[in-house]
Amino acid sequence: MSSAKALATRSIEAVTGAWLLLVAPLTVCAAAGGTLAEYLPSGAAYTTLVCSYCLAGAGVPLTCCVVVLYMHRIAIYKLPAHDAILTAFIPLGPVAQIGVAALTLGLWLGPVLFSLGVVTGLLSWGSTLFWAMHAVFAVAYQRRSGCVPFNISWWALTFPVGVFATLTAGLGDVLELNFFRVCFLLLVGLLVVLWLFNIARTVAGLWTGAIFDIPGLMATYDSDTSCAASSV
Repeated sequence: MSSAKALATRSIEAVTGAWLLLVAPLTVCAAAGGTLAEYLPSGAAYTTLVCSYCLAGAGVPLTCCVVVLYMHRIAIYKLPAHDAILTAFIPLGPVAQIGVAALTLGLWLGPVLFSLGVVTGLLSWGSTLFWAMHAVFAVAYQRRSGCVPFNISWWALTFPVGVFATLTAGLGDVLELNFFRVCFLLLVGLLVVLWLFNIARTVAGLWTGAIFDIPGLMATYDSDTSCAASSV
């Protein structure tokens, strides 16, 4: 009962890109099903595709709903705190994953619906580019007004950039455009740099213990604890 009351006190100002991590697995599994179906027997492939479309039907609307909530938050309120600003990159992953799922699942639906999958992939790529620009400007703004410390939220950069690279590679193969192929190489290079940087800083943070210092998370935890205690 106290947990329900604590959740009821949530406001739109508490929404961050991290909320998308709750719905991202749906579209990730849908895209993976379209890829795995190619290597499965016909019966298993059919079942996998049916399940993948069901997952996409659940994941795409939920992703759009959370993205709208996050857009509302940053438009009406303010950006996430300095220690959580890297979560601004998380929307890249689920939004790009919609395009990846559309490309992989569209392969099994004939030329007309495959073309629709390509168009969806292009729309998803453009939306992902917008969220990438927003995240870069958000981090730059917070960096200008204060320090952006390294913490575990920096690992939020790897998944979105990786999915963006996967979508870009898929569009490059389908459309045979060098633009997407060059963008894919740039994204892969960026992803490698991010992995190496995060590994190095995480190891250093584990040694000093700084990696476990997440003020924004602790503030949320303390708020929930005090709210739950007051309702008992």
